[in-house]
Amino acid sequence: EPETEVLDHLRQFLKKKGKIIPQECVSWIQLVKAQKSSYGLYLNYDSRTERLNDKGLSNKVVFDELAFQEKEEPLVIDTKVTVKASNNGTVNAVRITSKAKLSDNTYTKQSKFLFNPMIIYLKDPINIKKGEKYNIHIKYKRGEDTLGTKIEVKEV
Repeated sequence: EPETEVLDHLRQFLKKKGKIIPQECVSWIQLVKAQKSSYGLYLNYDSRTERLNDKGLSNKVVFDELAFQEKEEPLVIDTKVTVKASNNGTVNAVRITSKAKLSDNTYTKQSKFLFNPMIIYLKDPINIKKGEKYNIHIKYKRGEDTLGTKIEVKEV
């Protein structure tokens, strides 16, 4: 959804003491081993929402923080973060989780249709070792589908 573009445009109409809701949004990224089949069928997709059998293989780290109230935000995310493997295994995807600050001390919670974790598959799976660090480079345009998302994972 193009909420960043919408909120940046609406800022010009905000009254002097007006507030933008949500005020902030934070997103985390984590390496995962994600299932590629459902009910015995292999599905060839680039992304989907989280399932019970998806297994996190690293810690999760913040890769994006939006402060809608304060300033216009860039439409293109191009960032690198470092995670630490919590298990040995083959990583075939990343898990993106988010939450938004609606007002002082009021935050969104995860539900089946709001802030449901997103699984984005890697082009090439990577084997990781417990305790080792890995760089994740993620690049995409806000508000677009995941087909244009570029993700690279490399050992530090």
